[in-house]
Formats: sequence, C-alpha cells, structure tokens
Amino acid sequence: MAAQLVLHGMVLSVLPVGEADKRIVLLTRERGKISAFAKGARRSNSPLLAKCQSFAVGEFSCYEGKDSYTIVQAEISRYFHEVQKDLEAVCYGCYFCEFAAYFARENLEAGELLDLLYVTLSMLVEKRFPYSLLRYIFEWKVLTLEGEAPWMFDCVVCHCKEGPFYFSYEKCGVLCKDCMQKYGKKYKENRIGLEETIRLVLGYISTSPMNRVYRFQISKDMAENFSKFVHSYVKRIVVHDFKSLKMIEPVKDCF
Repeated sequence: MAAQLVLHGMVLSVLPVGEADKRIVLLTRERGKISAFAKGARRSNSPLLAKCQSFAVGEFSCYEGKDSYTIVQAEISRYFHEVQKDLEAVCYGCYFCEFAAYFARENLEAGELLDLLYVTLSMLVEKRFPYSLLRYIFEWKVLTLEGEAPWMFDCVVCHCKEGPFYFSYEKCGVLCKDCMQKYGKKYKENRIGLEETIRLVLGYISTSPMNRVYRFQISKDMAENFSKFVHSYVKRIVVHDFKSLKMIEPVKDCF
C-alpha cells in the first residue's frame, strides 16, 4: 500500500461527485496543484465535511493514486470565514484561486504562489485596499513569480536609469527617452508613456517578499492608472476565459 502523504495547502475549488463524495483542487507547497477525492465528505457526519471547502488552509493527509489523490484526514489552520460572509469578497477570492490554478502545475513546488494566495485572502479580510486594486496587485505578482512580468527597473535596451520612461510591448519592458527616439518608428504603435510612480510601484511589487507585497500606499488617481496598465498587460499575455471573473462586475453593481 502506498505511503500516506501530508501536504500543506489550500483548497482552490470543490465539486460534488456521486452521492456523497467531493472532488477538490488543492494548491500545495510540496506538489503544486493536485486533484483529490474526499470520499463521503458531503455526509453530515463526515469529519471532512467542513474541512474540504474553498479557501480552507492546512495539512491534508492523503494517498497518491495513478491520476489523483485521496484525502483521508485534514487539519485546518484557517477557513477564511470572514471572506465567505462577504459576497463580493467571495467572488474575488474565487477569482484569485482560479488565477493561481491557471498558472500552478502538478509535481512542481508552489510555496511562493501558496504564500501569495494566503496573504491576498488575508487582505480581503483586512480591507486595506479596494478589492479591484487588490486584484491587479495580485495578478502582477503572480506574473512576476511565473517569469511573465516585463522589465521595469531601467531601460531594457541601454539600461539607463534616468526617466522619463516609455513602456514597449515588443521589448517587454521600459525604454528611456533616447532609446524611444532612436527606435521610435519601430516601437511607435505599441508603446505608452509610463508614470514614474507607477513604474516604481510595479517594481516594488515584483521585488517584495510575500509579507510586504501589500505594504505600500498609492493615491486614488495613481491606483486607477496602475490598474489600467496591469489590466491591459494581462489581457495581452493571458489568453484564458476565467469563469469567476464574470461574477465580479454583476456583484459590484449590486452595492
């Protein structure tokens, strides 16, 4: 019989299976994204009933099968009940989990992504940032972890550190004024001016440890411009239809 594994992670999503079982997707520190079955977890007397729900964080004891895992026990350290009581927060929380699941891979360690997801859900509870701004900070940090974020620290061509800077989609980074003039015709169609404050914020998010990602302040106007930039960039490189994202706008209109 296979040895029992103890995996540390968070429940990303839950689906009912058959009459009493659950199929859950876990983001784990040790094995990345995995699918697991919790037999009988929908029965009222099951010890896994409350432990196999979205956002639950803890230790999951399981056996590894050919195509999936079977959970036999779980010790939950945090349920994020505060998020579950707020409809808008639930919608954003589901989106964060789906976005993380899109990038996570099986059998690859996902400690940093797991830590980021945990900190981000904690920020939903703290309400220090508008949920919409929280979304774009989270997206940018995930892209950084996955090596998909552009170079924002100096000119990607000559490495000049003097602004103003312009962002080039073709070069996947910022260009200084001289390089923009030199290569202006080549990069004219897909470049935009980039405010220095936004460039610094993007760099801060990219380089900060997980416990410092959300420890900065930004004005309302800067936050709006920051969000527009990240939204535009993500749309260009992440070609995926996130189902949970469709829940966010209708819920916002209800408040």
